[in-house]
Amino acid sequence: MPTSVVDITLSSSTGATAKETYNDIVVIGHSTSAPTPGYATAKRYTSADDVESDHGANSDVHTASEALAEMGVQEWRVIVADEQTVSDEVVGNSDSSAVDFGTVTNFPMHDDDSAVTITLDGTDQTVEFRTDSDLSSANPASGTAYVNTDTGEIKTGDTTSGSGAGIEVDYTYLDWGPVKTELEPLGIDLAIMADTQFGRAGIGNLDELQSWASANDAAVVAASVNGDNEASESDAMDIAHEVAAYVSSGDLMQVAHKSGDDVAATIAGQLGVNEAWFDPFWDGDGYPFSTGYYSRANVGDPSSKGTFEGGDASNGEGATNVVINVDGTKVLSNSLTTAGASSNYQFFDVARTESFVASEVENALTSLRLSTDQIPYTEQGRSAIIGAIRGQLQEYVSGQGAPLSDLDITAPTIDQISDSDKANRVFPNINVTGTLAGNVHEFGVKLNVKV
Repeated sequence: MPTSVVDITLSSSTGATAKETYNDIVVIGHSTSAPTPGYATAKRYTSADDVESDHGANSDVHTASEALAEMGVQEWRVIVADEQTVSDEVVGNSDSSAVDFGTVTNFPMHDDDSAVTITLDGTDQTVEFRTDSDLSSANPASGTAYVNTDTGEIKTGDTTSGSGAGIEVDYTYLDWGPVKTELEPLGIDLAIMADTQFGRAGIGNLDELQSWASANDAAVVAASVNGDNEASESDAMDIAHEVAAYVSSGDLMQVAHKSGDDVAATIAGQLGVNEAWFDPFWDGDGYPFSTGYYSRANVGDPSSKGTFEGGDASNGEGATNVVINVDGTKVLSNSLTTAGASSNYQFFDVARTESFVASEVENALTSLRLSTDQIPYTEQGRSAIIGAIRGQLQEYVSGQGAPLSDLDITAPTIDQISDSDKANRVFPNINVTGTLAGNVHEFGVKLNVKV
């Protein structure tokens, strides 16, 4: 038997199926001391103090929980992934032939403390994390090893002798399987990696999280590297562009900053106390974390390539929001996703609003089906279906702060429904078209002053 009487298909490939709520937040942390098996339990919390009691004051999930609570979130879930360690794993077939390329067994790899070490024939290599989708044809310098944490690929600048230990790798990885299994049925709407700033080494975990989130109708907020820790603003921007372009999605918002605090958790908290269609761009309440600021020229805008918002200089990929200062208030420069300006999902609230409307349609039809003994294949039945949807959505159309400016609902006439659909008791091809009201981000003003 079906678990749902409503089968909804959204009009865009990056859209998500429906959910009942839109502010269920999960904080995903990691620990080398997580108990196994059974460590991956998504416990619900209403207090950061309780998270501290369970996981410790210095844990990543406690830091994130404090940020959520400070933003007014009343309830969230915490889950901790087990960090596994692998030592001296040999990649390639180095005992019988000279090799310079291989893939580790467990990926995505986890690296937050430069924990990846690589030796070639017993000699330590300089590790450089890369966002190339395929490292097999890359050309690292002698003594250097490239690593893609998402694919688990290793490419060295020299080949092994073919008779020694070969390419040996020490690394860690997060056991994502039990985490995803636990989260699957919970209807999560927003996910963050606790107290994490994503550089090139983080693409593996970020891609894993985003892939799971998109498949389960959730969104992700991610913080880029702390710009104060990079050699220059340009270097920090290059990292942000590469990571955002690698994990390109209309459900992912990335934020550039110069802060040591948990920026992503704070912004997730901001989203968690507002409607699905809330646009965090220039929220006048401001953020409580401490931060420095990037130069306005590097912040840019979505139409300016070679800036944070405009993506990289060559093709505009990797759009990233930036924490900026407006009249003493810390705000977000925009609400861009990493999908880029060419996508219908350029702005973070679009997919969330779309999913919200889909959920309301599902709720309306499920309620109609459960409360009615029969919905006949007659004009009365057709009218009941359309009326249920319109009644559920009408409050979200045209009013002050409503997400939709217009709504149109169509359904086939009874004589247009095939005998096969009737025999299978399906009422097909119900089309709900809602026009997003959108949100003004900028003002164009012509001012003439006469003297």
